[in-house]
Amino acid sequence: WHSVTGVQTCALPISLAAPAKPASAFPDAWRGHWKGPSRVVGPAGTTLSFTMELVVEPTDTAGRWTWTVIYDGAAGRQVRPYHLVAVDAAKGAWKVDEGNGIEIAHQVLDGTLFAQFAVGGARITTRERLEGAGTPDERLEVEMMTTRDGDATASGGAGTIPIVQSWSPRSLQTATLRR
Repeated sequence: WHSVTGVQTCALPISLAAPAKPASAFPDAWRGHWKGPSRVVGPAGTTLSFTMELVVEPTDTAGRWTWTVIYDGAAGRQVRPYHLVAVDAAKGAWKVDEGNGIEIAHQVLDGTLFAQFAVGGARITTRERLEGAGTPDERLEVEMMTTRDGDATASGGAGTIPIVQSWSPRSLQTATLRR
């Protein structure tokens, strides 16, 4: 741990060199209608199962793609017609525009699309990755982990040790989607 301008940072041995997979593979390689089983697992092992779909297609506007998420299960069919918008595609910076004033920042890192946002007292981290591209096992792996803001615990804080807050996951949604 060290301090830069009064902010505690953790120095990890990472490289910010160009990723092994070029950002240009996204979203072109993800184009299509993806569908598959999804489930949400809670802390007591309770599960909820449904079908998830993702439709990714270019639009007539450069740097703008459809990003339609569909959930279908016991609660009915929910279609969420979002758009994926390039912020700086060369650097892997994107956003999902929900069309209602909400825009969620996304970043492609090593071929994986990540986002983290907070809404209604919950923190949500998403991870979406294309696996097996161009093979019979091609699939999109989706994970969405949820924590609650109010569930933070703090430790450390003695002397030069920084205070560290941590959140225990409350649920995990996973899906394996295929074209």
